[in-house]
Amino acid sequence: MTTPKDKARTERTQADIIYEQTILLDSALDPIIIRDLDGNLIFWNKAAERLYGWTFEEAKLLPIHQLIATEDQAKFERGKKEFAEKGECAIEMRQKAKNGRMIITHSRWSVARNREGNPYGRLIITRDITEQRNLEAQLRRSQRMESLGTLAGGIAHDLNNVLAPILMSVQILNTKITDPNLKKLIAALETSTKRGSDIIKQVLTFARGSEKDFAPQQLRYIISEIEAIIKQTFPKNIQLRTGVSKDLSPVLGDATQMNQVLMNLCINARDAMPEGGRLTVTAEDMYMDESYARLILDAHPGQYVMLTVADTGTGIPLDVQEKVFEPFFTTKERGKGTGLGLSSVYAIVKSHNGLIKLYSEYGKGTELKIFLPATQQKERKSEEVTNKELLRGHGERILVIDDELFVLQISKEVLEVQGYSVITAMDGAEAVALFAGSEKGSIQLVITDMNMPLMDGSSTIRALRRLDPKIKIIISSGLLTNVNSAGLGGLETQGYLTKPYTAEQLLLMVQNVLNAKNSTESNKS
Repeated sequence: MTTPKDKARTERTQADIIYEQTILLDSALDPIIIRDLDGNLIFWNKAAERLYGWTFEEAKLLPIHQLIATEDQAKFERGKKEFAEKGECAIEMRQKAKNGRMIITHSRWSVARNREGNPYGRLIITRDITEQRNLEAQLRRSQRMESLGTLAGGIAHDLNNVLAPILMSVQILNTKITDPNLKKLIAALETSTKRGSDIIKQVLTFARGSEKDFAPQQLRYIISEIEAIIKQTFPKNIQLRTGVSKDLSPVLGDATQMNQVLMNLCINARDAMPEGGRLTVTAEDMYMDESYARLILDAHPGQYVMLTVADTGTGIPLDVQEKVFEPFFTTKERGKGTGLGLSSVYAIVKSHNGLIKLYSEYGKGTELKIFLPATQQKERKSEEVTNKELLRGHGERILVIDDELFVLQISKEVLEVQGYSVITAMDGAEAVALFAGSEKGSIQLVITDMNMPLMDGSSTIRALRRLDPKIKIIISSGLLTNVNSAGLGGLETQGYLTKPYTAEQLLLMVQNVLNAKNSTESNKS
């Protein structure tokens, strides 16, 4: 017979067991939640409190749908149906924390049973996979950008070869035609061609990076320049706030490209705030530790300069955020954006060994952080631009090599009008034959394309160097990586022209190379 004393002892034992189980569940790293069959909250461990931000008492008062993102409500209902049919369910969905942060969780639901084996609720073990999914999204974006870059680069190369003769032709026509009406048409044609060239340069920046003369740069000065432009040109209903850390570390990079990055981001922020708002631009030193580096693809711990551009605009929908750095993707109205701004930003930052982290909430604004490795090198003073006066040639013999017939014809005409003597070849093999045969000893300068059939530019340059180690060579390329590969291959050249180039750029480059004091002082392109 059970005495009151025995009963009290049993109740204390059960209370001790429940307490011990609660302590054990509270020590778990993953959130553990128990709801009864009607969805009412029974248990909410400390890990759940840390993840969601609500205490057990607060969470008890919350409707369950308030914890789930609007777009995943239907997924939650399907999970409840599956649980009712099978007694278990695994579900991944976006949920809301108390501070408004959106988190991605993977939960396993199973039946909670009492001592008699009767079901009394739903046991939910949840894992926060936000970091994992974000890294996977960054990896997919990186792989997609790489494949798009290869495609864009090939297209841009061909378009450059098409635009190069057009651009030089209209400049020649402009010097020969006196009719004012025709001159207007030629001017319009030249403007359109240059506009097309600028777009291709943006595509190439995205696809391959760009030729750069990296030097220590101080972002303080670049932010100051952009600040002056914004105050003069942006609508008055946009409030600009800037902040730069005292003694900000310099970064190793190209000032023009850094300016382009910051300007593109500020213009995007302006367009996201048609009714006005606040634009914040800051730069500060930061040490990225291992835990923070894990949040960003390809990041490594170290000292960085963190550039932040934030706005209070319309924000970017979650399903669009993975696409914003892709070329030609734009959320702007038709005719108001090329979709090349952020793709150029992405490519420039990557070429500077930097990192990008985007955070945006639809209707609340966007914050974009750029991390650039800090450097201890001192800033380099800019050099004065040398005299650009174009001098006429004096019969100097020039060999132009290109597999595009129109490029050869227009280059030949431009150079001959200025007094140079020009011969042409449509591939490297023909050029080497001319150089070693009938033209032996007469050629003073070679201008060669890099991407040619039969014998490419690199092979051609090596063959010409064997015949004449002192011959002056200019690289002409529609793909910037060809210039880089030439440099990596140890090819010594005196300069390079990026297609499409103007007649003035061609003549200036030829003049500078021919007038160089020492032909052996070469620039490794």
